[in-house]
Amino acid sequence: MREGVGERHDRLLNLVWERGRVRVADLAGLLGVSAVTAPPTPTS
Repeated sequence: MREGVGERHDRLLNLVWERGRVRVADLAGLLGVSAVTAPPTPTS
């Protein structure tokens, strides 16, 4: 089953929380999206 936007957003926030900071290229790879799709900063 495909991950929803909310779930992906939660994963992104958890990664940043765990690591302190994450590069967009790393987020893209971890989330399985392109660097263009991965936002540079999380939005609420």
